[in-house]
Amino acid sequence: MTVFFESFHRALIHGVVLACHFKYFEAVKAELDRDSTRTAFEHTEVRTAIGEYETGFVRRPMHYILACGAYFNGLEFAERDRAREQLREKVASTGLTFVEHYWIWDETHTAQLLVASTQSALKAEQFRSHLERHGIRARITHQLPSR
Repeated sequence: MTVFFESFHRALIHGVVLACHFKYFEAVKAELDRDSTRTAFEHTEVRTAIGEYETGFVRRPMHYILACGAYFNGLEFAERDRAREQLREKVASTGLTFVEHYWIWDETHTAQLLVASTQSALKAEQFRSHLERHGIRARITHQLPSR
């Protein structure tokens, strides 16, 4: 009976230890689940902030700021080139100089120089205001024409 009692006692102690381990495991698992949920929620907030959704990465709309110059309709190439050069010089007089100039041709038929592109509507408006303070007509568009 003593052997049985000792075995039973060990089994009981072992069972209590296992139960304690199990309770500890459950507590740790619950804490991890809470942390995982919190982390997943925070990760979702970050993903949403950059515009990534279940369907894939979705970029926030870009704001393209265009400096607008002379009307092109009916002008010969040399005259259009002069109009672009005048617009380039006017933009440079505002302090904005570029290594390359990106000229936009669309349904407006005007000389248009891409001055900046940004995801911030506020920054786009600041660029537009800067140009207009210097006497340059400017516009903001969300899509550049495709070729």
